[in-house]
Amino acid sequence: MLNFIKTMSVNDFKDSVGVQSIDIKRNLKTGKPFFSCGKITGVVSAKCLDEGLREVVVSKVESDETGEVFLMLHSKGEGGVQRLASL
Repeated sequence: MLNFIKTMSVNDFKDSVGVQSIDIKRNLKTGKPFFSCGKITGVVSAKCLDEGLREVVVSKVESDETGEVFLMLHSKGEGGVQRLASL
């Protein structure tokens, strides 16, 4: 499961990292899509590509399984789980 730490619009994300555009690419070895802007990279949700990149947002997310924190470009409303507390 993914915990959505912070979500922002694409424009707000670009402003926050000081870039004018985000490039969406495909890793030729794995076939998986990813985005890059400057030195920043992140994963791209297959669902957002299937929907034609409409209403996309960028989220900082954490994997419950691995503890890895990463950026993800995804459709607005996709996922939507945010950790409130850990006990």
